[in-house]
Amino acid sequence: MLSFTIKKWLGALLQPLPLILILLLITLFLFLRGKKRTAIGVQSIAILFFIAVTTPPFANFSARAIEANIVQFDNAKVLDYIVVLGCGHVNDRRVPITSQVDSCSLYRVVEGVRIFQSHPNTKLVFTGFGGNQPLSNAETNKELALALGVPDYRILTYSTPKDTREEAQVLTPILKDKQFALVTEASHMPRALLYFQQQGLTPIPAPTAHLYRDEGPLLSYQYLPDAHYLHKTERAVYEYIGQLWQKIAH
Repeated sequence: MLSFTIKKWLGALLQPLPLILILLLITLFLFLRGKKRTAIGVQSIAILFFIAVTTPPFANFSARAIEANIVQFDNAKVLDYIVVLGCGHVNDRRVPITSQVDSCSLYRVVEGVRIFQSHPNTKLVFTGFGGNQPLSNAETNKELALALGVPDYRILTYSTPKDTREEAQVLTPILKDKQFALVTEASHMPRALLYFQQQGLTPIPAPTAHLYRDEGPLLSYQYLPDAHYLHKTERAVYEYIGQLWQKIAH
């Protein structure tokens, strides 16, 4: 649990916005100490960094690089299982199930169900713990899949794994020597594939929620800073940090 907590803290602190905030706090400290020239220099770095991470050139480059070698799922593949990795959710019964799951879970579940519709004799597998929520992510995603028409007897849930490494370990007994599609975001797929391959498994990538898509020529106003591009940069940075952690810790 300690390793999981440290990983999440590092992943959060090394994101663009916290780093920009740290730079601005350093700027304030330097101003208060009378080092105005140095403060202006640090502030300039913070501004340039902000522009970079919130505009198309850097965001699209980062997204494309992290997803570059991910092949698309071949629907003609023969499958035994469709594994949908866990993500986030909030069990707030005042809103529909489509609003209870985070966007990452929504993308993953919908893609899993889409593949299931072409392979109705497979088992749909959901994983993921609950964090501070009453239901696990696996059970919440199952609820969405049921609402989308998947029969209950075709769904398996594993509610203990906290991260992708644990998901691969927990699922190894049922997936050994089986054909299975692995559903997660295209940006997360490189790490996910490696964790499952380290268990001696042969996952078939089924990426979704692609960060990079060919948008064609951008209009002039689309080069202004935008939260859409910040999200792309954050996801790419998060995965680069995750890949580094994977090499160091495992």
